[in-house]
Amino acid sequence: AGKTEAALTLASRILEKDNGAGCFVALPTMPTSNAMYERMAEVYASLYKPDSHPSLTLSHGSRHLSEAFRNSFESLPHEGVIYDEKSDEGKAHCSQWLADSSKKALLADVGVGTIDQVLLAGLPVRYQSLRAFGMSQKVLIVDEVHAFDAYMLRLLENIITAQAAFGGSVILLSATLPFLVREKFCNAFSSGLGFCTVSLDDRNSFPLVTSVTAQNGVTEQAVETRKSVAREVIVDFCEAIEDVYVLIEQSVDEGKCVCWIRNTITDVTTSFEELQGRGVENLDMFHSRFALNDRLSIEKRVLARFGKSSNPDERRSHVLVASQVVEQSLDLDFDVMISDLAPIDLLIQRAGRLHRHERGKRDKPVFYVHIPKDTDNPTAEWYADTFPTAKWVYRDTALLWRTKEILKQQKRLKMPEEARLLIESVYGDEETIKVPDVFNSSEDEAWGKKMADKSYAEFNKLNFDKGYCPLASNRWDEEERIPTRLSDETNTLYLCRWDGAKVVPLYYEGLYSWDLSSLSLRKSALKALDYSIEIQNEIEKLKKQRRFKFDTLFLVFSGEKMELTGNDEKGKDVLISYSSDRGLMVDKLKGNG
Repeated sequence: AGKTEAALTLASRILEKDNGAGCFVALPTMPTSNAMYERMAEVYASLYKPDSHPSLTLSHGSRHLSEAFRNSFESLPHEGVIYDEKSDEGKAHCSQWLADSSKKALLADVGVGTIDQVLLAGLPVRYQSLRAFGMSQKVLIVDEVHAFDAYMLRLLENIITAQAAFGGSVILLSATLPFLVREKFCNAFSSGLGFCTVSLDDRNSFPLVTSVTAQNGVTEQAVETRKSVAREVIVDFCEAIEDVYVLIEQSVDEGKCVCWIRNTITDVTTSFEELQGRGVENLDMFHSRFALNDRLSIEKRVLARFGKSSNPDERRSHVLVASQVVEQSLDLDFDVMISDLAPIDLLIQRAGRLHRHERGKRDKPVFYVHIPKDTDNPTAEWYADTFPTAKWVYRDTALLWRTKEILKQQKRLKMPEEARLLIESVYGDEETIKVPDVFNSSEDEAWGKKMADKSYAEFNKLNFDKGYCPLASNRWDEEERIPTRLSDETNTLYLCRWDGAKVVPLYYEGLYSWDLSSLSLRKSALKALDYSIEIQNEIEKLKKQRRFKFDTLFLVFSGEKMELTGNDEKGKDVLISYSSDRGLMVDKLKGNG
């Protein structure tokens, strides 16, 4: 069993002692929430007595697209119908009243959803008190806590403090959590209990259970690892991108399946096209800029081809070029794994998709990392010169340098024995790896952004100890515009066709056609599109529907060629194209200066 099973076992013991009425499992993304919901459906009833019939709910913005969740309340027995427990064994159930709104998710006996649902309980928004009341009755289980940025971590600390003050429990799960962040979480809970600041001692053990209780204070307990999950992966490096292409070609010739995780969609599509041009067959591409209908189809195909149940014929000589969408939540298994240089915790996640399952005799696993040219005298553009688009994703070059250095020193990922060494060498407060002075500027900039994000979280969060009064918040927002996470502003785009009389969704398949035809794009990438008066009038009619926000963009294609021209945020001309195998492309047109 893994950390999720350990968390549910602990939650069960807490509930047995009447220290909660249920539990809520919070995850970083909608796909991870969907996967957890399906796992929970099999076991959640075990937390209650056999005749209890508890409700299990799924909570995030697209939960209505989950067939499993819809079935949980659409198939409930009607009044007067005898409940057949045996025929419903292993199925999830949720009362209609709880299922009709995400705002009630924390009121259900057991819930699964994105972390946003919990964070909203600590922000001055509508229905905050409803969420906070539901939260106070639950054992909160927060998975993948290392995936949150400084803004979200500060909001989560506030929730942890409030939950402790309410008399509730919190279980936090992570495979790559730095010591300093763990200590902050412990102090947040201790503060809610009314204790003074606590200090942790264990910087080395892994796995490790750290506990903070009113009765015993802080305890740290090392845990043994099962031999079946302990592993060692050799790390090798490819400096030239040509070496990566050659490696993929050789692996395909040997009948191996390969995954290359690139850090931006631009890099994904460029490498995909290069491999096609070199004659590599059996190629798949996966990134976040597909319409939901196509993204679900690709995800299903990728899971079938590279998942736990895939057979040798399905996997043989297939290549997946992907962005970070395969980093977590998808149970994938590759013979060869390649990754662009990224922070150490993300590389550990990516390496987890290498030889993930037993498949008979295999070569020793090797994790290949594509890195900039190694040098003792790097320039400030050391990373940007090799990854010109990824520099906007991972801006702290010092952190990337430390990641590269510790991997070069260790030449392996040995888990669990060296997990702490890898994480703390990059994120720890003790400078164990010398960073060239030319990276000081990017490190300072990253630190400044982190401090600004924490300050913004401090400004936005509720001060629970003040009660419901003006002192509890700098503002109360009726329209729920206070964010639970910070990122580049995005627009929801709806892909459409002009049928000669009206605008219709690209995937015209019943109740959820608009959802299945949607995707997200940075606002700065596309701001305006030029349409005929006839099409523009139809778009204005659509915008009056309640489902669409005022700044929604409709990409209306006419004819067979799915291309449009428009303008980005700076007024530059761009070409927008879409295909089901490549996704949405936004290319700047020549003549923009």
